Amino acid sequence: MRNLEINFTNHFQKLPEKIYKLIFYNFLMIDQKLESRKIVVLGTYCSGKTTLSEIISKRYNLTLSEDALKLEIDENFVGRNFNNLNNEEAMVISVRAFKRRKKFEMKNTSFVSDAGFISELAYYLSYINNEKNTSPSLVKNSLDYSQIYTEVFYLPMEIEFQQDNYRPNNLELRKNIDNKIREILKEKNINFKTISGNIPERINQIENYLEPKKG
Repeated sequence: MRNLEINFTNHFQKLPEKIYKLIFYNFLMIDQKLESRKIVVLGTYCSGKTTLSEIISKRYNLTLSEDALKLEIDENFVGRNFNNLNNEEAMVISVRAFKRRKKFEMKNTSFVSDAGFISELAYYLSYINNEKNTSPSLVKNSLDYSQIYTEVFYLPMEIEFQQDNYRPNNLELRKNIDNKIREILKEKNINFKTISGNIPERINQIENYLEPKKG
């Protein structure tokens, strides 16, 4: 448990001390295991997906399905982000990310997915922004696999943008991705829960949803 605390503290070292201690001691210390749950955390970039996915993973002992798009870009286009790839590169990365996620999520019966097929498809569609240049098979397969999740948490675009080497500094693209995620959810009639607020508030909503009080 000490190693977990150290890792957790390092990951959230930018947060006020009282906040990350509140998160760790009041949330992660409760050791639980959710069986046969495929949870996905959706949202545009800089919406808090990775933070919340990692917290859920540790809280409920669920394997973390990482952001496949980011992993592929980090491995194949070091120092770049999705916004400065050309159409051909974006296509290659999106297909590789889909295959990577499919391989992982199809072999695991319980996990929490950071972004999932839905957010990554929204990135792709928002970037290409021209139906003639998209891959029909990638779109169809991503939409089909978007329905595998047992719980879908959507994070609205309410966190202030923070620039790094991965997130594109493009407010319009950020909004387009958020809109596209909501369009996909509506098109595929996917039930979802909106999770909003600061980190402790989001955690409380997740807890209430996954651990309904008996009474």
